[in-house]
Amino acid sequence: MKAYSTQAGRTYDSWEDLVAEEATGYGVVVMMQAESLKSGKTQTYSRLIGPFADQKKARNKAAAVRRAWKHTKDRDPRIQLLSVAVEPIWPDLRFGTRD
Repeated sequence: MKAYSTQAGRTYDSWEDLVAEEATGYGVVVMMQAESLKSGKTQTYSRLIGPFADQKKARNKAAAVRRAWKHTKDRDPRIQLLSVAVEPIWPDLRFGTRD
């Protein structure tokens, strides 16, 4: 199946080809959910760990996050891990900037 890049205006033979050509690395996205102490409402938030130059390093970090979550004994029980995913980082995402 073909993949089209709206940023570059190019068509690639597959999604993997598009990612290999245009992604600037990989990041580990950690999604969590917690109950607010004040309001009692559920809050969902995410954290990005990275960037990593190649997908294998990002996958290793994702596995390390999952293992650490399982083995943490003193974790607050109100916080839940929803998912850990490895995602490509695109050129329009800038790290270390606040603008």
